Amino acid sequence: MVRREDEKDVVPRDYWSLSILDEMERAFADFRMGIRDFWLPSISSKDFRVPAVDFKDAGNEYIVDVELPGISKEDVIIEIVRDGLLVSARKEEIKEEKGEGYLRRERGHLSFKRRLLLPGNSDTEAIEAKLVDGVLHLSIPKKEKADDEKRTVEVK
Repeated sequence: MVRREDEKDVVPRDYWSLSILDEMERAFADFRMGIRDFWLPSISSKDFRVPAVDFKDAGNEYIVDVELPGISKEDVIIEIVRDGLLVSARKEEIKEEKGEGYLRRERGHLSFKRRLLLPGNSDTEAIEAKLVDGVLHLSIPKKEKADDEKRTVEVK
């Protein structure tokens, strides 16, 4: 067992000054990231996103809502994979501004990707999808019998 002689030994003497310096360092790091994103938007971490997903068991179906802000339905791809769905979207924009003596052209890329694991009783042949106000609504009916029921394997 170790005993401390003084209470002040428990807390570093310069606790408050370290805390303030840490806060200032975080603020400058955020500032530097903002400058990098302004000058180099094509390598910004904001270009690739994993969308937020809500998954709800509604009795006879599963309801899945995927947030895809700024994406149109033509840019959304839903693929059925062995154990679920792969939802992805990609959008590219080119903005050009011309004025007297200058030309400004910016390119923007936005992509989303999310893999959703589905329960074995999901009827992937009857999925319905609708994109409304930047939210992809998926309705996945349930099957009577799950595909992943327990099976035995014969040992030879």
